[in-house]
Amino acid sequence: MAGRNSCSHVAAVVFLFEFWGRHVANQSSTDMLCQWLLPSARECPMQEVRHVDFTSSATRKKQLESAVEGLSVDDLGAPGPSATLLERLPTQAELHAHLQKLATVSPLAAVLSHHKDFCKPWVTEVSTPLDLSKLYDQSKEGLSYDQLLIVCREVLEKMEVTLAEIRYIEKATRKQADSVL
Repeated sequence: MAGRNSCSHVAAVVFLFEFWGRHVANQSSTDMLCQWLLPSARECPMQEVRHVDFTSSATRKKQLESAVEGLSVDDLGAPGPSATLLERLPTQAELHAHLQKLATVSPLAAVLSHHKDFCKPWVTEVSTPLDLSKLYDQSKEGLSYDQLLIVCREVLEKMEVTLAEIRYIEKATRKQADSVL
C-alpha cells in the first residue's frame, strides 16, 4: 500500500539492502574470517602468516629432544659435574628450593600436597569421613555383583557422615565441576 499507511517492514528491507550494498558487498573474502569452513578449534585467533609456525609436531618433538639432550647441569647454573640432567637426582635442598619456587608461583599445585612442608592448604578443617581407598579388601575381589552389593550396603551402614562433613566436602569440591580434567 502506498502513501502514509505503508508498511514499515518494507522500509526495513530497503534499509537492509542499502546497508549490505555499502558495507558487506565492499569487503573481500580475505577481509573477514573463513565463512565457508568454520575452524574446528574453539578459539583460533587471526594472525599474519609471518607469525604462524608451520613446523610439524614431529619436527618440534625432534628439536626439543635434541635441545634437551645437549643440556648439562652446568648449563642450568646448578653445582655439580657436567653430567646430563638425567644422570643425577636433586639433593633435598635443591628439591626443597624448587618446591618453594613452585609454591610461590602456583600454591595449589598437586605435587605440593605430597610434601610435609607444603601440604597445609590440603589439610581439612573438619574431620572428613573415612577415605574410600582404605576400604579396599583384596579378599572381596572374587565376589559376584550381588555379593559385592551386600558388602557395600554393610559398609555404608557402618559409615557415619555428619552434616558438617557433608557441607565441608561440598564446599571443598565445588570448583571441581569446572575442572577440565
